[in-house]
Amino acid sequence: MLIPHDTRIALDMVVDLVNTAPEGEEPDRLADVEALHGFAQDHSISGVETLTGRDLSGVRTVRDRFSAVFEAPDARAAAGLVNEIVAEAGTTPQLTDHDGYDWHVHYFAPGASIADHLAADGGMALAFIVVAGEQERLCRCEAPDCGRAFVDLSRNRSRRYCDSRTCGNRLHVAAYRARRKEAPGSAPVVLDVWCELQCPDCHAALDDVRALREQYGDRLDIRLRHFPLEKHKHAYAAAQAAEEAFEQGRGWPYVEAVLARTGELGERGERVLLDTARELGLDAEEFDTALIDGRHLLIVDADQAEGKAIGVTGTPTYVIDGERLDGGKSQDGLRARIQEIADRLLGA
Repeated sequence: MLIPHDTRIALDMVVDLVNTAPEGEEPDRLADVEALHGFAQDHSISGVETLTGRDLSGVRTVRDRFSAVFEAPDARAAAGLVNEIVAEAGTTPQLTDHDGYDWHVHYFAPGASIADHLAADGGMALAFIVVAGEQERLCRCEAPDCGRAFVDLSRNRSRRYCDSRTCGNRLHVAAYRARRKEAPGSAPVVLDVWCELQCPDCHAALDDVRALREQYGDRLDIRLRHFPLEKHKHAYAAAQAAEEAFEQGRGWPYVEAVLARTGELGERGERVLLDTARELGLDAEEFDTALIDGRHLLIVDADQAEGKAIGVTGTPTYVIDGERLDGGKSQDGLRARIQEIADRLLGA
Protein backbone atom coordinates (compact mmCIF):
# COMPACT_ATOMS: atom_id res chain seq x y z
CA MET A 1 0.00 0.00 0.00
CA LEU A 2 1.11 3.58 -0.63
CA ILE A 3 1.71 5.55 2.56
CA PRO A 4 2.76 9.22 2.63
CA HIS A 5 6.27 9.76 3.94
CA ASP A 6 5.14 11.69 7.03
CA THR A 7 2.60 9.01 7.89
CA ARG A 8 5.23 6.29 7.54
CA ILE A 9 7.53 8.16 9.93
CA ALA A 10 4.70 8.55 12.44
CA LEU A 11 3.80 4.85 12.16
CA ASP A 12 7.41 3.90 12.83
CA MET A 13 7.29 6.09 15.92
CA VAL A 14 4.06 4.44 17.09
CA VAL A 15 5.51 0.96 16.66
CA ASP A 16 8.72 1.86 18.45
CA LEU A 17 6.77 3.43 21.31
CA VAL A 18 4.50 0.40 21.73
CA ASN A 19 7.55 -1.87 21.73
CA THR A 20 9.16 -0.01 24.63
CA ALA A 21 6.62 -1.62 26.98
CA PRO A 22 7.89 -4.34 29.33
CA GLU A 23 7.11 -7.86 28.17
CA GLY A 24 8.11 -11.11 29.82
CA GLU A 25 11.68 -10.72 31.03
CA GLU A 26 12.19 -7.58 28.92
CA PRO A 27 12.27 -4.41 31.09
CA ASP A 28 10.43 -1.18 30.38
CA ARG A 29 12.53 0.75 27.85
CA LEU A 30 10.91 3.98 29.07
CA ALA A 31 12.02 3.40 32.61
CA ASP A 32 12.89 7.02 33.36
CA VAL A 33 12.97 10.56 31.99
CA GLU A 34 16.43 9.99 30.50
CA ALA A 35 15.06 7.11 28.43
CA LEU A 36 12.21 9.36 27.27
CA HIS A 37 14.78 11.97 26.18
CA GLY A 38 16.53 9.25 24.18
CA PHE A 39 13.28 8.22 22.51
CA ALA A 40 12.52 11.84 21.57
CA GLN A 41 15.99 12.25 20.10
CA ASP A 42 15.82 8.99 18.15
CA HIS A 43 12.59 10.12 16.50
CA SER A 44 13.56 13.77 15.99
CA ILE A 45 10.53 14.96 17.94
CA SER A 46 10.48 18.73 17.57
CA GLY A 47 9.55 21.25 20.28
CA VAL A 48 10.76 19.03 23.11
CA GLU A 49 12.81 20.84 25.73
CA THR A 50 12.63 20.01 29.41
CA LEU A 51 10.91 16.71 30.21
CA THR A 52 9.56 15.70 33.60
CA GLY A 53 8.11 12.71 35.39
CA ARG A 54 4.68 13.98 34.37
CA ASP A 55 5.72 13.79 30.70
CA LEU A 56 6.96 10.25 31.24
CA SER A 57 3.66 9.21 32.80
CA GLY A 58 1.72 10.84 29.96
CA VAL A 59 3.76 9.12 27.27
CA ARG A 60 3.33 5.74 28.96
CA THR A 61 -0.44 6.32 28.92
CA VAL A 62 -0.30 7.11 25.19
CA ARG A 63 1.76 3.96 24.70
CA ASP A 64 -0.95 1.87 26.36
CA ARG A 65 -3.61 3.45 24.16
CA PHE A 66 -1.62 2.83 20.98
CA SER A 67 -1.13 -0.75 22.10
CA ALA A 68 -4.88 -1.14 22.50
CA VAL A 69 -5.36 -0.14 18.84
CA PHE A 70 -3.07 -3.01 17.81
CA GLU A 71 -5.20 -5.36 19.90
CA ALA A 72 -8.54 -4.08 18.51
CA PRO A 73 -10.64 -6.97 17.12
CA ASP A 74 -11.97 -5.03 14.13
CA ALA A 75 -11.88 -1.68 12.34
CA ARG A 76 -14.85 -0.25 14.25
CA ALA A 77 -13.18 -0.90 17.59
CA ALA A 78 -9.89 0.52 16.30
CA ALA A 79 -11.66 3.63 15.00
CA GLY A 80 -13.27 4.28 18.38
CA LEU A 81 -9.91 4.04 20.13
CA VAL A 82 -8.19 6.31 17.60
CA ASN A 83 -10.98 8.89 17.88
CA GLU A 84 -10.46 9.07 21.64
CA ILE A 85 -6.69 9.42 21.27
CA VAL A 86 -6.76 12.29 18.76
CA ALA A 87 -9.62 14.11 20.50
CA GLU A 88 -7.97 14.14 23.91
CA ALA A 89 -4.68 15.27 22.34
CA GLY A 90 -6.34 18.46 21.09
CA THR A 91 -5.40 17.62 17.52
CA THR A 92 -4.82 20.77 15.45
CA PRO A 93 -3.62 20.15 11.86
CA GLN A 94 -1.04 22.66 10.66
CA LEU A 95 1.15 22.93 7.59
CA THR A 96 4.80 23.54 8.45
CA ASP A 97 8.21 23.59 6.78
CA HIS A 98 10.40 23.79 9.88
CA ASP A 99 14.09 22.95 10.08
CA GLY A 100 14.60 22.85 6.33
CA TYR A 101 11.96 20.17 5.65
CA ASP A 102 9.47 20.59 2.81
CA TRP A 103 5.85 21.39 3.62
CA HIS A 104 4.17 18.72 5.71
CA VAL A 105 1.40 18.39 8.29
CA HIS A 106 1.74 18.34 12.06
CA TYR A 107 -1.37 17.43 14.01
CA PHE A 108 -0.35 18.50 17.50
CA ALA A 109 -1.24 21.95 18.82
CA PRO A 110 1.47 24.59 19.34
CA GLY A 111 3.04 24.16 22.75
CA ALA A 112 1.66 20.64 23.16
CA SER A 113 3.27 18.29 25.65
CA ILE A 114 5.31 15.41 24.26
CA ALA A 115 2.47 13.04 25.15
CA ASP A 116 -0.07 15.06 23.16
CA HIS A 117 2.48 15.46 20.35
CA LEU A 118 2.85 11.68 20.06
CA ALA A 119 -0.87 11.06 20.49
CA ALA A 120 -1.86 13.55 17.77
CA ASP A 121 0.68 12.58 15.10
CA GLY A 122 0.62 8.88 15.94
CA GLY A 123 -3.15 8.79 16.25
CA MET A 124 -3.63 10.37 12.84
CA ALA A 125 -1.18 7.89 11.31
CA LEU A 126 -3.23 5.04 12.76
CA ALA A 127 -6.36 6.77 11.46
CA PHE A 128 -4.85 6.65 7.95
CA ILE A 129 -4.51 2.87 8.24
CA VAL A 130 -8.09 2.42 9.48
CA VAL A 131 -9.58 4.73 6.82
CA ALA A 132 -7.70 2.81 4.12
CA GLY A 133 -9.41 -0.39 5.28
CA GLU A 134 -6.05 -1.81 6.36
CA GLN A 135 -6.53 -2.23 10.12
CA GLU A 136 -5.41 -5.87 9.80
CA ARG A 137 -1.92 -4.58 9.00
CA LEU A 138 -1.50 -3.56 12.64
CA CYS A 139 0.03 -6.79 13.87
CA ARG A 140 1.82 -8.57 16.67
CA CYS A 141 4.77 -10.88 16.02
CA GLU A 142 3.73 -14.55 15.94
CA ALA A 143 7.06 -15.85 17.26
CA PRO A 144 6.20 -17.72 20.48
CA ASP A 145 8.61 -15.72 22.63
CA CYS A 146 8.06 -12.30 21.08
CA GLY A 147 4.77 -10.42 20.53
CA ARG A 148 6.30 -7.12 19.40
CA ALA A 149 4.13 -4.76 17.34
CA PHE A 150 4.72 -4.04 13.66
CA VAL A 151 2.88 -2.66 10.64
CA ASP A 152 2.63 -5.26 7.87
CA LEU A 153 3.43 -3.43 4.63
CA SER A 154 3.74 -6.58 2.50
CA ARG A 155 1.65 -6.68 -0.65
CA ASN A 156 -0.61 -9.49 0.48
CA ARG A 157 -0.68 -8.83 4.25
CA SER A 158 1.24 -12.05 4.91
CA ARG A 159 4.04 -10.89 7.19
CA ARG A 160 4.03 -12.84 10.44
CA TYR A 161 7.09 -11.68 12.34
CA CYS A 162 8.30 -8.33 13.66
CA ASP A 163 11.70 -8.76 12.02
CA SER A 164 12.17 -11.48 9.44
CA ARG A 165 15.94 -11.48 9.91
CA THR A 166 15.59 -12.37 13.60
CA CYS A 167 12.28 -13.90 14.67
CA GLY A 168 11.29 -15.02 11.16
CA ASN A 169 14.65 -16.45 10.19
CA ARG A 170 15.04 -18.15 13.56
CA LEU A 171 11.75 -20.01 13.21
CA HIS A 172 12.30 -20.91 9.56
CA VAL A 173 15.73 -22.32 10.39
CA ALA A 174 14.16 -24.35 13.21
CA ALA A 175 11.59 -25.76 10.77
CA TYR A 176 14.33 -26.53 8.26
CA ARG A 177 16.36 -28.40 10.86
CA ALA A 178 13.26 -30.31 11.93
CA ARG A 179 12.65 -31.42 8.32
CA ARG A 180 16.22 -32.65 8.09
CA LYS A 181 16.02 -34.55 11.39
CA GLU A 182 12.83 -36.33 10.35
CA ALA A 183 14.32 -37.83 7.20
CA PRO A 184 17.01 -40.23 8.50
CA GLY A 185 14.47 -42.44 10.25
CA SER A 186 13.01 -43.53 6.89
CA ALA A 187 16.11 -43.07 4.74
CA PRO A 188 19.28 -44.51 6.28
CA VAL A 189 21.48 -43.11 3.50
CA VAL A 190 21.75 -39.36 2.90
CA LEU A 191 22.94 -37.76 -0.33
CA ASP A 192 23.53 -34.01 -0.08
CA VAL A 193 23.33 -32.25 -3.45
CA TRP A 194 25.01 -28.82 -3.40
CA CYS A 195 23.15 -27.00 -6.10
CA GLU A 196 22.71 -23.56 -7.65
CA LEU A 197 19.45 -22.85 -9.44
CA GLN A 198 20.95 -20.67 -12.18
CA CYS A 199 23.57 -23.28 -13.02
CA PRO A 200 23.19 -25.19 -16.35
CA ASP A 201 25.36 -28.03 -14.99
CA CYS A 202 22.87 -28.52 -12.13
CA HIS A 203 20.10 -28.78 -14.70
CA ALA A 204 22.08 -31.45 -16.54
CA ALA A 205 22.59 -33.30 -13.24
CA LEU A 206 18.84 -33.72 -12.77
CA ASP A 207 18.89 -36.89 -14.90
CA ASP A 208 21.22 -38.48 -12.34
CA VAL A 209 19.17 -37.22 -9.41
CA ARG A 210 15.94 -38.60 -10.91
CA ALA A 211 17.58 -41.93 -11.69
CA LEU A 212 18.88 -42.27 -8.14
CA ARG A 213 15.50 -41.34 -6.70
CA GLU A 214 13.78 -43.93 -8.89
CA GLN A 215 16.33 -46.63 -8.05
CA TYR A 216 16.45 -46.18 -4.28
CA GLY A 217 13.15 -44.52 -3.41
CA ASP A 218 12.80 -43.79 0.30
CA ARG A 219 16.03 -45.62 1.13
CA LEU A 220 18.04 -42.65 -0.15
CA ASP A 221 17.34 -39.20 1.26
CA ILE A 222 18.36 -36.73 -1.45
CA ARG A 223 18.76 -33.30 0.15
CA LEU A 224 19.05 -30.01 -1.66
CA ARG A 225 21.86 -27.86 -0.29
CA HIS A 226 22.29 -24.29 -1.46
CA PHE A 227 25.51 -22.94 -2.95
CA PRO A 228 24.69 -19.78 -4.95
CA LEU A 229 27.61 -18.53 -7.02
CA GLU A 230 28.55 -14.86 -7.29
CA LYS A 231 28.68 -15.02 -11.08
CA HIS A 232 24.95 -15.69 -11.25
CA LYS A 233 22.97 -12.60 -10.26
CA HIS A 234 19.69 -14.32 -9.39
CA ALA A 235 20.99 -17.50 -7.76
CA TYR A 236 20.68 -16.19 -4.22
CA ALA A 237 17.03 -15.22 -4.72
CA ALA A 238 16.38 -18.57 -6.40
CA ALA A 239 17.77 -20.42 -3.38
CA GLN A 240 15.42 -18.50 -1.09
CA ALA A 241 12.51 -19.22 -3.41
CA ALA A 242 13.37 -22.93 -3.33
CA GLU A 243 13.15 -22.89 0.47
CA GLU A 244 9.73 -21.26 0.23
CA ALA A 245 8.68 -24.03 -2.15
CA PHE A 246 9.82 -26.67 0.35
CA GLU A 247 7.82 -24.87 3.02
CA GLN A 248 4.75 -24.97 0.77
CA GLY A 249 5.26 -28.70 0.17
CA ARG A 250 6.61 -28.82 -3.42
CA GLY A 251 10.31 -28.27 -3.05
CA TRP A 252 11.83 -30.63 -5.59
CA PRO A 253 9.20 -30.03 -8.32
CA TYR A 254 9.93 -26.31 -7.98
CA VAL A 255 13.70 -26.83 -8.07
CA GLU A 256 13.44 -28.93 -11.22
CA ALA A 257 11.12 -26.41 -12.89
CA VAL A 258 13.46 -23.49 -12.16
CA LEU A 259 16.52 -25.42 -13.34
CA ALA A 260 14.73 -26.01 -16.63
CA ARG A 261 14.66 -22.20 -17.07
CA THR A 262 18.20 -21.16 -16.12
CA GLY A 263 18.61 -19.05 -19.25
CA GLU A 264 15.29 -17.32 -18.73
CA LEU A 265 16.13 -16.75 -15.07
CA GLY A 266 19.29 -14.96 -16.14
CA GLU A 267 17.32 -12.69 -18.47
CA ARG A 268 14.10 -12.03 -16.52
CA GLY A 269 15.25 -12.47 -12.95
CA GLU A 270 12.87 -12.91 -10.05
CA ARG A 271 9.77 -12.77 -12.25
CA VAL A 272 10.69 -16.29 -13.39
CA LEU A 273 10.70 -17.47 -9.78
CA LEU A 274 7.19 -16.11 -9.21
CA ASP A 275 5.88 -17.38 -12.56
CA THR A 276 7.18 -20.87 -11.79
CA ALA A 277 5.45 -20.82 -8.42
CA ARG A 278 2.14 -19.89 -10.05
CA GLU A 279 2.48 -22.59 -12.68
CA LEU A 280 2.94 -25.19 -9.95
CA GLY A 281 -0.11 -23.95 -8.06
CA LEU A 282 1.90 -22.45 -5.21
CA ASP A 283 1.18 -19.18 -3.43
CA ALA A 284 3.20 -16.79 -5.61
CA GLU A 285 2.33 -13.78 -3.45
CA GLU A 286 3.87 -15.55 -0.47
CA PHE A 287 6.98 -16.21 -2.58
CA ASP A 288 7.15 -12.50 -3.37
CA THR A 289 6.85 -11.62 0.30
CA ALA A 290 9.50 -14.19 1.25
CA LEU A 291 11.93 -12.67 -1.24
CA ILE A 292 11.23 -9.19 0.14
CA ASP A 293 11.44 -9.98 3.85
CA GLY A 294 14.35 -12.41 3.58
CA ARG A 295 12.82 -15.06 5.85
CA HIS A 296 14.98 -17.85 4.33
CA LEU A 297 18.29 -16.00 4.23
CA LEU A 298 19.86 -17.80 7.18
CA ILE A 299 19.13 -21.21 5.69
CA VAL A 300 20.83 -20.29 2.42
CA ASP A 301 23.76 -18.67 4.23
CA ALA A 302 24.18 -21.68 6.53
CA ASP A 303 24.24 -24.11 3.61
CA GLN A 304 26.76 -22.00 1.73
CA ALA A 305 29.01 -21.67 4.78
CA GLU A 306 28.91 -25.42 5.41
CA GLY A 307 29.67 -26.09 1.77
CA LYS A 308 32.74 -23.85 1.86
CA ALA A 309 33.87 -25.52 5.09
CA ILE A 310 33.90 -28.99 3.50
CA GLY A 311 35.55 -27.82 0.28
CA VAL A 312 32.64 -27.21 -2.10
CA THR A 313 33.78 -24.77 -4.78
CA GLY A 314 31.24 -25.29 -7.57
CA THR A 315 27.97 -26.96 -8.46
CA PRO A 316 26.74 -29.59 -8.58
CA THR A 317 28.68 -31.24 -5.79
CA TYR A 318 27.53 -34.42 -4.07
CA VAL A 319 28.38 -35.58 -0.56
CA ILE A 320 27.58 -39.13 0.53
CA ASP A 321 29.03 -40.93 3.54
CA GLY A 322 31.54 -38.10 3.95
CA GLU A 323 32.88 -38.40 0.40
CA ARG A 324 32.71 -35.28 -1.77
CA LEU A 325 32.09 -35.74 -5.48
CA ASP A 326 32.62 -32.67 -7.66
CA GLY A 327 30.34 -32.51 -10.68
CA GLY A 328 31.14 -28.93 -11.64
CA LYS A 329 33.74 -29.90 -14.25
CA SER A 330 32.52 -33.35 -15.25
CA GLN A 331 29.72 -35.60 -14.07
CA ASP A 332 31.09 -38.69 -15.77
CA GLY A 333 31.08 -41.63 -13.41
CA LEU A 334 29.54 -39.76 -10.48
CA ARG A 335 26.22 -41.60 -10.52
CA ALA A 336 28.03 -44.93 -10.55
CA ARG A 337 30.18 -43.89 -7.60
CA ILE A 338 27.11 -42.73 -5.66
CA GLN A 339 25.41 -46.05 -6.40
CA GLU A 340 28.48 -47.95 -5.24
CA ILE A 341 28.55 -46.11 -1.91
CA ALA A 342 24.77 -46.31 -1.43
CA ASP A 343 24.73 -50.05 -2.15
CA ARG A 344 27.50 -50.61 0.38
CA LEU A 345 25.72 -48.61 3.05
CA LEU A 346 22.40 -50.29 2.36
CA GLY A 347 23.98 -53.75 2.33
CA ALA A 348 22.74 -54.39 -1.17
